[in-house]
Amino acid sequence: MVSHTEEINAILERKKLAYDAFVSATALLRQALEGDDIEEVFRFIENREALIAQIDELDRRLKRQQQSVLSRHDPAILQRRAEISAELNEMLKEILSANQACDVIASGRCEVLKKDLAAMRQNEDGLHVYAGKAQGAPKFLSVRT
Repeated sequence: MVSHTEEINAILERKKLAYDAFVSATALLRQALEGDDIEEVFRFIENREALIAQIDELDRRLKRQQQSVLSRHDPAILQRRAEISAELNEMLKEILSANQACDVIASGRCEVLKKDLAAMRQNEDGLHVYAGKAQGAPKFLSVRT
């Protein structure tokens, strides 16, 4: 049978691996954003969401294990928890930085799109392209008929 100490250490190690995977997925997300590859962006966002769900489950399991009377006073658990918590804290800082970089890229893309749409509206490019050189107001087809 696995002891509480071993179980908590195993959960903490899996959580650390999940954080590593999240950092990697975020770096790949940034590359996809920079390359304007929308399919890849969505794929990496889904990957990150799955990792978040995995981390949440590990947190729930860890909480159940830590509520045990044995784990509250075990110096080995407390020491290992402190070590991994420090590592996870550093990884969270890295994740925050990577997320901010992704936010900057995505925000920049939104600003470019807003400017392009404003320019199209100003020049009425969409209307002119649709209407062509026809005289009068453009004719639209009714999709109900």
